[in-house]
Amino acid sequence: MPTLTHSLGAAHFAALASGYGDAECLALLRAGQASRRRLLLRAVAEAAPTAHDGLKLLGRVAVTAPKIAEAALRHPMLGVWASGWLRQEPGDTGYLTGLAAAAAARAQLPFRISIRTISGAVAFPGLGAAHGLAATQAVINGTSAALVVAGRETIVEVPSPFTADVPGWYALRSPAQTEAPFGVDDLDPYRDCFGWSVEPRLTNPTMGSFQAAISLAWQHIQAHYPRHAEAMQGSLTTLVPLQGVDVSAASRLAFGAIGVCVTDDPDNLALLLIHEFQHMKLGALLDMVRLHADAGPAIHWAPWRADPRPVPALLQGTYAHLGVCDYWRTRQHTAPAVHTRHARIEFAYWHAQTSRAAVTLAESGELTEAGLRFVGGVQESLAEWEGDLGEEEAGAVAEDLADSAAVTWRLANRKTDQEIVRRMAALFRAGAPCPRLPAVAVEAGCPAGAAKPTPLAILLREALTNPSVADAAPSPAIPGLPQPTSADIAYVRGDYRAASASYRDRITRDRPGRPGEGGATEHTWAGLALSLRRLGRSDSGRPAGLPALGRHTISSAADAATALIERPELVREITRETLADPVAVAGWLAPRVTAELRAKAGRSRS
Repeated sequence: MPTLTHSLGAAHFAALASGYGDAECLALLRAGQASRRRLLLRAVAEAAPTAHDGLKLLGRVAVTAPKIAEAALRHPMLGVWASGWLRQEPGDTGYLTGLAAAAAARAQLPFRISIRTISGAVAFPGLGAAHGLAATQAVINGTSAALVVAGRETIVEVPSPFTADVPGWYALRSPAQTEAPFGVDDLDPYRDCFGWSVEPRLTNPTMGSFQAAISLAWQHIQAHYPRHAEAMQGSLTTLVPLQGVDVSAASRLAFGAIGVCVTDDPDNLALLLIHEFQHMKLGALLDMVRLHADAGPAIHWAPWRADPRPVPALLQGTYAHLGVCDYWRTRQHTAPAVHTRHARIEFAYWHAQTSRAAVTLAESGELTEAGLRFVGGVQESLAEWEGDLGEEEAGAVAEDLADSAAVTWRLANRKTDQEIVRRMAALFRAGAPCPRLPAVAVEAGCPAGAAKPTPLAILLREALTNPSVADAAPSPAIPGLPQPTSADIAYVRGDYRAASASYRDRITRDRPGRPGEGGATEHTWAGLALSLRRLGRSDSGRPAGLPALGRHTISSAADAATALIERPELVREITRETLADPVAVAGWLAPRVTAELRAKAGRSRS
């Protein structure tokens, strides 16, 4: 048998790297995934004689109805089942039998095949599920008119075309019930593959409202994101309802499916679909092209995560957020006027964060030549989109939000050797110049999960669209986050001098061995950094309350801010060791930090 190989031409590779990919490009990815499924089934067949009847039936379907057989092969959860089956001890192959029976029923082939029930049910992937059977063997009989599942005591008869519920039968609600080319699967036993709990079968009213949102989301994507719509058509076939709010996921094993929360918000659903479809495309590409070395240590900052990430995860996240960035880039021009400013800040924020992540990837040393070209394509799109960045204030707030996230992450996940801290503290006390900075060391200090914004970041976002927020001083809308402080309120009001003084005071009062009520957190340090930078841009930059600092001189608040943003872990540890003013410590470190940044920029240009 000749070997079938798959490859992408340079133009298709470049199209994917840019964040898109046309119908022809996606057809190549689908073909690669179909071959992968064939290899998985071949491996199952070699290990399990019980799979032969199902494969034989699927072969009959391929002869008489090849499109139906191909659709069965591309059923998203087939990849989940086959991969899991091969990783574990050889087990039951009833899932494959049910898949073949569903395909044969669609093709109206006469057949008879035995299958073992699971908890009294038989799954027909992509078609429906029989239930209420005894926990034993069942026999499936298919005719051109009906599908009959005979258990030990119960018989379930389902008339063609199997799309309506009847006693003992749950029908899969099909894409024909929406205007989108993808349907909702709330039945497949292997749909729980996205890292989130799946919803049980949706009630008819819930399904109806969800399908309405899907139809509107698809219309939105077609109208405003035609390049994404072209790629999705024929590749995205299935949505799996997930429990939770504003959650979504994709799986490398389930090409063709996206897990998504049940929502009635079509605009947000469109965003989630674009985001997750990026993951799906990249996963299929990675099955064909090696973009990175084997997974290295989890040491990299992904702006959307609380924990450090390895390069493969950072690459996935960066490519997915390229889609998020593109969504908001267009949304700022198409949203109703009341939402335009929100879209602008989201675009500016995600453009900044995705750009930073792409730079991290490019400098990681873990990408292959193809991976460097791919990330280069991502960066080219981001560079082209700079012309869509709007008002200056939105850009400044986006920078604040991005750096607030950076400081918080660095404080949580960077570690500094305490002996180095003590030596640097001694030099600081002696009035000596700052020595060469120690290398950055990363050690996960946060549980895995999404990054949470600081209270200041929440207020900044809200204030862009609702200036009265600063006067009302509301609590953050996200459970588990602390209340905004007086420093946060001062910052949002534009009183950066008062904000920096308040942040600094909280840090000064909250030292080891001095258990006052300072309450300083990573958020406090981030706020101090941002307020100092704003001070440095607004006036001479002399921070309030710091007319002199003994042996140490701060040339500007902006210099101290740079040190606090780039090396906050050093500023914090030396401050704790010396009980000095944190701004003085930041100012002492600043010349070294800025010198290293210039050297790094020079290396990048060369």
